[in-house]
Amino acid sequence: MIMPTQKQYDVTLQRVRQIDCKIAVLDKDYTLLDEISGSTISISLSVNADSDIRRTADININLKDDISQNQNQDFYWIAGNPYWFDKYIQIYVGIYDIISQEYVWVNEGIYLINAPSISYTSETNALTFEA
Repeated sequence: MIMPTQKQYDVTLQRVRQIDCKIAVLDKDYTLLDEISGSTISISLSVNADSDIRRTADININLKDDISQNQNQDFYWIAGNPYWFDKYIQIYVGIYDIISQEYVWVNEGIYLINAPSISYTSETNALTFEA
């Protein structure tokens, strides 16, 4: 069992928390291909030991202006794009530390895209998907 760090514990005690999410896109060898980050609109992470699918996630994030490290917006959310089907994603949730003025990140595990219902709208600059 991995114990939380002191910084992770401290940021959970803040009265006001700014929670963000970053998603690492990995290939079959767990090599980092890209990273997508943004301000979290909603995130639901669930772990169920009795289910065949142990971990599930439902994510809705407002993407940052730079979109991704690769700067290739079309690479991700074109309808029918097979990019997501053979890749893993590693989800990190971060809480902004008001003292150090940086994010404290927590690894939430590695997932596969469960339902290819990824939607992107340019008006809201939001990305929604299930894993």
